[in-house]
Amino acid sequence: MIRILLGFVLSSAIASASLLDFNYLHKAQKAYEEKKYNQAAANYAKVDSDAAKFNEADSLYRQKKYKEALKRYQSINDKKLTFKKLHNIGNTYANLGKIDDAIHSYEAALKIQEDADTRYNLALLKKKKQEQEKKKQE
Repeated sequence: MIRILLGFVLSSAIASASLLDFNYLHKAQKAYEEKKYNQAAANYAKVDSDAAKFNEADSLYRQKKYKEALKRYQSINDKKLTFKKLHNIGNTYANLGKIDDAIHSYEAALKIQEDADTRYNLALLKKKKQEQEKKKQE
């Protein structure tokens, strides 16, 4: 019965694409769990969905490929992911040393949803910005 069902699924181009996506997502998730972020990102990149883009961006971030991660986060349009996307964009900007952009992203995220981690990161970066401004004045 499984062979018949599999044969039917493979005969449909749309279903075939879904099956391939499932395979890539499975490989990506396994690689991510094993902290093989390069493999995870490569497999997530093969799936055309905002959720996969988000996970690909996260995998790139974990590899400290911040510029690539930022581009991928910014390509996500799913409204359900907006808060998480903005929070992670803030983290990415912070790691790139772009404090003002990070602050802006955290503030935008907090307009959508209150979150202790986002609030903490925002406060930390505002303090860092004040310290930098103080050093410039001295």
